[in-house]
Amino acid sequence: MLGRRSFSTCAPRIAALALMLCASAPALAQAPSKDPIAVTYESGRSARVRVVALEGERVRVESLILGGSITVTKNLSDFAPGSRLRLIESVSPTGTFEAHFALAQRAAGWRLLEQAGRHAQLALAALAGRDDAAAREAELRGWAADALEAAVRRSVGAGELAYAQHCLKLLTTRVPEQRSEAALAELTTLVDAAGAQDKELARQLEPIRERLALGDRRLREAISSSAQTVKSARLAQAAIDAYRAAWSSVQALAERAPNDAALAEEAAEIGENAQERIVRAALHAANALTVQSDYRAALKWTDEVLAIEPEHREALDMRRTIQIAAAAAGNVWGWGWVFPPGGPAGGPPSGR
Repeated sequence: MLGRRSFSTCAPRIAALALMLCASAPALAQAPSKDPIAVTYESGRSARVRVVALEGERVRVESLILGGSITVTKNLSDFAPGSRLRLIESVSPTGTFEAHFALAQRAAGWRLLEQAGRHAQLALAALAGRDDAAAREAELRGWAADALEAAVRRSVGAGELAYAQHCLKLLTTRVPEQRSEAALAELTTLVDAAGAQDKELARQLEPIRERLALGDRRLREAISSSAQTVKSARLAQAAIDAYRAAWSSVQALAERAPNDAALAEEAAEIGENAQERIVRAALHAANALTVQSDYRAALKWTDEVLAIEPEHREALDMRRTIQIAAAAAGNVWGWGWVFPPGGPAGGPPSGR
């Protein structure tokens, strides 16, 4: 069994992964903080505050503003995770195993890896001279092992293979005595199987990602060739063809494996990226064709965007601009075309 000194060396990493027990962290007695704390809200706004009171998940703070202050009550969840912990630390007792263990659990629950490890180390240090030191250290080691195993299983399920491998390494090298050989072997098999699936998925997605990359190259070429409108529109079309091919391929792949969550997530990301780039390429083509007065073709591209995103503001604005430009051209399309009977969709009737 590892001694207390060796365990405290790895405590930061172990505590960082203890995500499962954070909800059961014991309540701590608080006193108002004296020094201001720099905090950040989830919205990104920053402030300097003093904690007046902390009750459960509600915190009352004095916000310091332009030499004055105002006191407000907030939810802890209104703040960014690091600020939540600083608020709690500012009014929490320190120096005991129980206090630092509770703070470590809080930090771990918010995925504050460094802070969780720091409080776990302080918790171990606070055991010096206590009659129950061995029992409390065993409690911490068991907590770490439970959390590591849970993190391995959760990460495998979420497709976070590297994180799962790291958690398994810590479990098997830092607290292996907390699990039987059979249990460690089962977890190792689980992670290895996920690794094999991950490699196979990467192999299947490689040609699809290559199509996306081809589309990106063609779109960059289209934008850089904007002065040559015909060439630019042709390259935009080539980009869109590549993006559609990528989506069709990954969609077919996902349909063949409907229960593969990792594949479904990858397919969704690829599809969303492809759609965003198709819209961008189509708007570029519409703009290029408008410049050369090919209003009919330009409207075709804006309509393609609107078929994908009916409320797309830029496409709607561009369509109106094209219709106005076509009307101002005397109802004669560029390149010798004329309005069809009744004029273009949404535009003025021919001959009026």
